Amino acid sequence: MVEVRYFFAKREQEINVYFDFLEKTITQKAHLQFKDKAIESIQVELFPTLRANTVMMLYNMMEAVMRQCIDAIHLAISDEKAPVSYGVAIPNIQKIWIEYAYNNFQKNDASGQIWDILQSISNDVINIVEVNDDDQSYLSKVKGVNISGGVDLRKAKMLAAKYGWNMSTITAGSHALTIKTNRNLLAHGRLSFNECGNRFQLSELQIIKADIFLFLTQIIDAIDNYLSQQNYKKV
Repeated sequence: MVEVRYFFAKREQEINVYFDFLEKTITQKAHLQFKDKAIESIQVELFPTLRANTVMMLYNMMEAVMRQCIDAIHLAISDEKAPVSYGVAIPNIQKIWIEYAYNNFQKNDASGQIWDILQSISNDVINIVEVNDDDQSYLSKVKGVNISGGVDLRKAKMLAAKYGWNMSTITAGSHALTIKTNRNLLAHGRLSFNECGNRFQLSELQIIKADIFLFLTQIIDAIDNYLSQQNYKKV
């Protein structure tokens, strides 16, 4: 999870820099100074658009970090140096493996083929990071794992139930739904940036940002513990 934490810290820094810019622009009434030393005020009408950008940035961060976390789980389970066989994996991971490796199971009508598959599953070494023939990874192939445009606290709980990590330590994330909803309205053109920005004051966005940062930190910690304790294996 070292790479995930580095990725998160980098996105966190980017967003903090932008919020610092907003603070100076909106609250401290910053001005633009041109090369000819002419000074011009920033149009107040732009402030809502600048605030709306934070919604896109925060949601982008949530989805990107969640994808990084899921990929980290796949890599750990599929590590060639410490292979996890089907029989050793917890039921959650066993189900994921069957979805991935035997997605054509129901198409096998011949009872002999089905029997051969059932006999061989217990010896499988789980590897869910290999690229498929159509150059799509497991994440984009398995039903129920698609997170595009859908990351919030509820989705995190669904993924935790799917993979088996513990969500009891997650206390933040109450604002994730607000960010997801407004991001999707923006992305699909149902809200203009001006309309979206007018829904939030900068002080509110600061509170939301802190909640999202803590939420993602807690998710990363929970998955880090899941991986370090190898909770994807049966006891």
